[in-house]
Amino acid sequence: MGETPPSWINSEFLEKAVKFDRKNPDIEIISFDIKRAAAAGDHYGSEMYRATVKTKENGKNDEISLIVKCNHQEGEMSKIIEESDIFRREAKTFTDIHVPVSKLLEKAFPDGYQPLAAKCIYTQELPTAIVLDDLKKQGFKLASVTHGLDLKHCLLVMRKIAQYHACSVVLRHQDPSRFKTFEENSMKNGSAGMSGFFTNIMKSVRNEVESWDDGENYLDALKTLEIKTLDRWINAVLREDDGYNVLIHGDLWMNNMMFRYSDKQDVQEVRFVDFQLSYITSPAIDLQYFMNSSASPEVLANDYQVLIDEYYNTLCDTFKRLGHEELQPSRDVLNAELEKKKVFGVLGGLTVRTVALVDRNHVPDMEKVMKNTDFIHLSEKYKEAVRKLMPLYYKWGWLNF
Repeated sequence: MGETPPSWINSEFLEKAVKFDRKNPDIEIISFDIKRAAAAGDHYGSEMYRATVKTKENGKNDEISLIVKCNHQEGEMSKIIEESDIFRREAKTFTDIHVPVSKLLEKAFPDGYQPLAAKCIYTQELPTAIVLDDLKKQGFKLASVTHGLDLKHCLLVMRKIAQYHACSVVLRHQDPSRFKTFEENSMKNGSAGMSGFFTNIMKSVRNEVESWDDGENYLDALKTLEIKTLDRWINAVLREDDGYNVLIHGDLWMNNMMFRYSDKQDVQEVRFVDFQLSYITSPAIDLQYFMNSSASPEVLANDYQVLIDEYYNTLCDTFKRLGHEELQPSRDVLNAELEKKKVFGVLGGLTVRTVALVDRNHVPDMEKVMKNTDFIHLSEKYKEAVRKLMPLYYKWGWLNF
């Protein structure tokens, strides 16, 4: 990620964004300061900068904090993002989906409405940019975890994503044309770079498992997954038009959500970030991806059904509050979707956790990884997690494919 922001993130750009948001052409930008907003290893799909902006409006001075998201300025990731058009997709998610979703959630939960994500105040196509309210200034932060999220964090996420899924179904029922952008999977054609990333990880995992005394129990499955890993990922995500479909977040892992805590550090609220992979498909994609990539192995082993129950109960409650109980799936349908997407859960558990549990002293150079000139470093935390996950997947029969 670039330390120096692009030259176009300047006073003129920020003034345009703030004027658009405030609907006031007379706002002036007095000064601004821009710094990198995310640490290395926190986000890979964009560059993010925090802009502290001093403004003058109606004779009063104010200071606001904004997050500016843009594409990487160069390299393989920049090409992949440009080719997949995921910035336009994310901008559409904010402008065309989140605004009506917020109205539905306010209607459904009049006494306890909590936003889904940060407010988007401005988007532009060239150069691609999305400007958001700064969640950090509202008291939100990434969860500090050792091996994954605990049950309280996970339950918050399951409730929030259930509300989002339900609202997306209702909106699509009311206005299908609104979702045209999200009918095509942005990853459907893959890329040599992304293929290298997935293959690299699976080779590293296989090498680690080979050193285990019981490694032979898992090697056949890992060797199978290693062949065309990206193709398996893409095929797992693809929509079945006769199945139960929602608008998924698409990249629901622990670094794409921020939490707010009480003074006693009890987790209270969650907001989602990074909607670049929004797509209409099975809700089980978000669920398997999140639980396997981000829940601690202990939560996954002991509370898998608790999390699914929380999701389903919240989903049904949201449909009821919105007056559309006829749109909710049966529990059998949801269970069948989860079963069909179990291979996606395994892929999420093995691949995304390498980044979720990254060693800050060995943050991967994604350019080299995608060119297959460097291996993913497996942190000790990751190795401990996978040592618990593989026997679990074996026990559940998730390695039989």
